[in-house]
Parts: sequence; structure tokens; C-alpha cells
Amino acid sequence: MALRSDVKQPHFAKEYLAPSEVAYWHGIGTVSLPHTDADENFMCVYKGYKNFSIVSPFQTKYIYAGERKGDDVSHMPNNYSPVDFVRPDYQKYPLFKNAMVYHIQLLPGDCLFLPAVWWHQVESSPGECIAVSYWYKSNNEIENVVLEGQTAYD
Repeated sequence: MALRSDVKQPHFAKEYLAPSEVAYWHGIGTVSLPHTDADENFMCVYKGYKNFSIVSPFQTKYIYAGERKGDDVSHMPNNYSPVDFVRPDYQKYPLFKNAMVYHIQLLPGDCLFLPAVWWHQVESSPGECIAVSYWYKSNNEIENVVLEGQTAYD
């Protein structure tokens, strides 16, 4: 709760969104697995940078959600993808060629609004990186659609 009082929210967020959680990120060269989050996210960078590679939830069928390839027969949770969005292996994951990937770099002072259930892989700068996420509960109907694995476009 102490961090929440240190972070100033955008006015529209206070008026229209219900706060869920505040997270402090401090790392050196970290890379996340591609995944989705159930909450809306404002990510702000204070030091270093973060590179986001983002894919729309309507393209879930191209990112092999919940699958693993190779000798490992276990499955990932449905909100994770085994595909590296930055350096994809098209031999293993040929459908990923159809995915539209947006690459965004956040520098100190930059913030990004990442809607709930959008796929994202995040790489932090090799030097020190400091960032804060302010998450809000989602009111988005698409969350249920994506997490169920069904879309009107299938």
C-alpha cells in the first residue's frame, strides 16, 4: 500500500477504473515469457528502458497459447505462449508468421497503457531498469472470450 500513495494516477483512471495492484519492477536485463494479464496495466519507466512486443488478443490462434514444443509434453497455462515474439522460430511455430507484432520501447518518463488480455513479452535494459505498473480491474468483455479461447472471428 505504501507504493500506491507514491504513484500519481491519470485523472481518467481514477474516474473510470478500479485499482487492483501496484508493482515495482527493478531488474537488469530481464526477459518475460509472452503472456497476458487479466487486469488493465499502466507501465511507467523511471530508469533504463523496457521493450514491449505486443500482439492483439484476437490473434491468439497464431501464438500457440498453452503449448510447448519439443521433448516436454507438458502444457503452459493458457495465458502463456512458448513463442519468442522478438526472435520467433518459424519452423516450430509457422502460424506466428500471421501475427501482427507491435514493438514499443519505453524510455524514462514514458508510460504505456496495456489493455487486459493483450499478449506481451517484455525485455528490460541490460543496465538497471526501474519501472512501476499500476493495474486496474478489467471491465472488458473480451477477457472472458480470450480466456475461453473462443472469438467471433474463428
